[in-house]
Amino acid sequence: MRLLGGAVLVGIALVLVTPFVVMPQTFYPYSVGKAVWSRALIEVVFALWAALALADPMARPPRSPLVVIMGIGVAVAFLAGAAGADFQRSLWSSYERMQGVVDFIHWFAFFMVLVSVLRTPRAWRRLLALNLAAGAVLVLLVVARGLDLDLPLYGDLPERSRLRLAGPLGNPIFLGSYLAVNALMALGFAAAVALRRDAAAQAAGPAGRWRGGLAWASVAALHLWGLVLAGSAGAFAGFLAGLAFAGAGIAVFAPVNRHGAAVLAGALATGALAVTVVAGLLAVGPDGAAAQWIHHPAVQLLDKFDLDHPSVRGRLAAWRMSLAGLAERPLLGWGPENFDVVFGRFATGYGAAMEAHDRPHSTVFEVAATTGVAGLAAWLALWAASLRAVWRAAKGLAGPMQVLALFAGAALAAHFVQGLASFDTATSRLQHMLLLAFLAFLAASQRPVAPRKLADGPAVFPGAALLRRRAVQCTLFGVALAVAVAGLATTVATYGAARDLQAGIEKGAYLANFRRAVDRFEPLAGEPRRLLFANAAAHWEQLHRTRPGEAAEFGALVAREAAAAVVAEPLNWRVHRELARLYDRVAAFNPAFAKTARDHLARAKA
Repeated sequence: MRLLGGAVLVGIALVLVTPFVVMPQTFYPYSVGKAVWSRALIEVVFALWAALALADPMARPPRSPLVVIMGIGVAVAFLAGAAGADFQRSLWSSYERMQGVVDFIHWFAFFMVLVSVLRTPRAWRRLLALNLAAGAVLVLLVVARGLDLDLPLYGDLPERSRLRLAGPLGNPIFLGSYLAVNALMALGFAAAVALRRDAAAQAAGPAGRWRGGLAWASVAALHLWGLVLAGSAGAFAGFLAGLAFAGAGIAVFAPVNRHGAAVLAGALATGALAVTVVAGLLAVGPDGAAAQWIHHPAVQLLDKFDLDHPSVRGRLAAWRMSLAGLAERPLLGWGPENFDVVFGRFATGYGAAMEAHDRPHSTVFEVAATTGVAGLAAWLALWAASLRAVWRAAKGLAGPMQVLALFAGAALAAHFVQGLASFDTATSRLQHMLLLAFLAFLAASQRPVAPRKLADGPAVFPGAALLRRRAVQCTLFGVALAVAVAGLATTVATYGAARDLQAGIEKGAYLANFRRAVDRFEPLAGEPRRLLFANAAAHWEQLHRTRPGEAAEFGALVAREAAAAVVAEPLNWRVHRELARLYDRVAAFNPAFAKTARDHLARAKA
């Protein structure tokens, strides 16, 4: 059993590597790589945990409102998808995003494993410290990329922009959200280490504690450096909100002794110092040593932020579309991952002229448009329960663990605020689940009932006695194992399809590779089909003139997949747009297809 528990912990640690994973051999290497890595590990860890929970009641989930509310959120998302515009898209999303209900279920499973197996403050401190160490390494990679240093694993991956860095996350917004959360937790560790009074801390003495605190403050400063290089205004706003949350928490819950209050205030001042430095760079003018930093695009983005900026106007337009979509389908919305349908139906004014969006770039507006009032209520309930967990933990604890609870709340505040102008990714969900599971542990530790009774006794819920029957436990383990194996099979198929699709794009072997990409994993066939239609339109004339046999074969594949695409995505205007373009090209050689092109164009507009 010790070996099984160790394997679960190793798997959890490997999930923390998710931000580093990029798979250049796949279509959308950033999103697909992270999803394949995290899902495969979660599936294996979930199966191992199921076996551990079967043998040891202590490895079963404790009673927690966060567990219940998150489970309700998964159920609502599933119902919204079933009632929405495209259930398959709601379940599986797309290669570009790799989210959807299936992804949500994976992260919920990861959360369940965390709250079940990590039951001591020491275990949680180690895991959170390991996550911060991973963040520090990530910042060093980003800095190295910015300096054009050769990196063995990332040297061939170009940044979208050298002005705002993203590193292995692929987008500066995603990097900023990751670093803002981690910077606040590093500040929390700095204060917690300085406040320790256990045997090890007493042996180290005051100087040792302060050295430890300064070491963690340096980790926080490194994260803030990366935050500036990312140049994400939303992430910077999230960090400021986290500082404000930490300040309020310190004012309410700080220890009454002067030393404790001074340490907590010092941790907050460390973060505030970084804000002062950035503000000072903006204020001192173009002369002096700070000139190169003042003109850095990341700093300029923060300095020149205004409502006329294209990214701001685009978000405001998308948010108006979300409200219009919510008004038309108020209960369950249009289904997760179906915002592109909302965009097509409700884009007006500036929104109608901008590039089509599959995200409104705001978690709250996305939840409202795609899951309706029911999903929005579950989402808000989760945040309310998170705030309550922070309050309970900070009120019932003292010393270092109280500090970590407050800064975990601050990190969640940063995640919430930056999410108001962004959306979730595998990396941000990883951080979110870590923080929620930590708070669930802290809140559960305040209850007088032992964890064994919570997990195994009738006080948990009326049917808990049934779970003590061996036959029922073995059945549940069998179900969990089957789900994990099925999930692993779909993850492998997803990877294979994304690899085939990328090979087709790189080598020009459109026909064979597109067919394999579609057939290998049909639930994610939407993007391969649209690429197939676009490539057929682009090369149809050349094929028709030089290789008529291949053109006929291409045409047969297009006809088959066009019919399947219309059935699979009946409300997706992008499908009809691509087919209209394709058949318009074909009509130049066969006028009989002109009416087909006009019909698809009309359906796309409708």
